[in-house]
Amino acid sequence: MLENALATGYMSFLRHVPSQQSIVALKDSDLQNLYRRYPKSERLGRMVAEYLYYVLATRSGALMIETPEQRYRDLVATPPKVMQRIPLYRVASYLGVIPEALSRMRKRIVDKTQIHFLM
Repeated sequence: MLENALATGYMSFLRHVPSQQSIVALKDSDLQNLYRRYPKSERLGRMVAEYLYYVLATRSGALMIETPEQRYRDLVATPPKVMQRIPLYRVASYLGVIPEALSRMRKRIVDKTQIHFLM
């Protein structure tokens, strides 16, 4: 997930079972604890669920329809500081490609840019 986005193994959260996903977070959070401490926060939980559905639908659509190169271009178009802080092997994983494929893709994009610049 990108900066300021919600990330969760939502099925794991709902069923209280270990997740099949691995998530590395910069900051701890616990939504169940928030619900217990502030019962009115369950509305927030519904909003989180709706947001996560939107993110999942958008992401799965991109993985099915867009090429890895288009997904990379979309990612590069996000705030530049994100790309500066993410190791390329994680970018490759996010795009659904191996690091070597990402390297070749980035080279092709640079080569195309240089050709257009020279014309």
